[in-house]
Amino acid sequence: MKNKGKTLIYLQDPGGTNFIKLNLKGLINKFDTIIVSHNLSAPILKSIEVIPDYEISSVVDQDFWLKFFKNNKITNIISTLSSKYVDLSNCNLIKAAKIANIDSLGFFDHWKGYDRLFDGDSLEYVTDEICVIDEFVKQKFISFGFSKDKLHKVGHPHLLSRLKNKKVNITNKENIKLCILSQPDTLSKSFESVFLTKNNQFISNLKNVIEEKELNIDLYLRRHPKEKYLDSEIMEDPNVYWEDSLNFYDVFIGINSIALIEACLIGKRTFSIDQSNFNVEDDALPYQIFPSCKTVEDLVYQLSNEINHSKNEENKFITMLLDSDKKFNIVLENFLDK
Repeated sequence: MKNKGKTLIYLQDPGGTNFIKLNLKGLINKFDTIIVSHNLSAPILKSIEVIPDYEISSVVDQDFWLKFFKNNKITNIISTLSSKYVDLSNCNLIKAAKIANIDSLGFFDHWKGYDRLFDGDSLEYVTDEICVIDEFVKQKFISFGFSKDKLHKVGHPHLLSRLKNKKVNITNKENIKLCILSQPDTLSKSFESVFLTKNNQFISNLKNVIEEKELNIDLYLRRHPKEKYLDSEIMEDPNVYWEDSLNFYDVFIGINSIALIEACLIGKRTFSIDQSNFNVEDDALPYQIFPSCKTVEDLVYQLSNEINHSKNEENKFITMLLDSDKKFNIVLENFLDK
């Protein structure tokens, strides 16, 4: 069934774009859609062979969106929920949709980053309906005053797809390639890597311990697409595409990023560094799916030894992911079939 009007699908946030990417072609084939991509998400669309109708590379305001709605006869909007810092295009879209009284659906693809929803104390940058991962995120939105009737618990389609491609990971090589997954400092709004700031010695300490113990580990840093560049004393990830990085490395360490979860789900050895050592948000992943390390020494010990951790939390996480793709697709189609 074709929707009577046109649906704008706007994709700015890379995490949100990954969340919906497996459903995109089905929506394009079934409904009258216009795909608008921000350049941050363009590589993801290219990887699934979806060509956007328009691409945005600089900030656009509410007036731009209001004219766009009118000129393209937009009656529904599906959109990512992108950070309000640096580029407000996504936020301006959401506010313009409210002004134009156009129904909108978004999706929150993580357990952190809730500050993107607010303008001061006001819940401004939220779509009319929102898909969330699980009960933890649902309750967080309800605590903000968002209507529980407008929340859809769907799991995480992108993480489910990673789980379906899990492989046996073998790291008993002469040289282990270890990737540090960087994260930007969003608390201070500097967007510098939390691993590379002047007051953080994690990489230096890890490098020194590896050299002192003469471990055959090569260290690399993969930068977050939104982080401000700072010099690093270890090698840069030579891979442009995340898919290539996932295949290239034996071990991944990080704090609480989706990238770290992806690496874990496909079978890579993964370690989470205690976030109290970094300037990051307090909201941690509510599932203990990989070992956590408080210090560099703790990390090196766990790297050198097979430490068993509870499968309970991992099983809870996997159960939550089951049928995510189907649940999300039902919500999308019901929204467009109204």
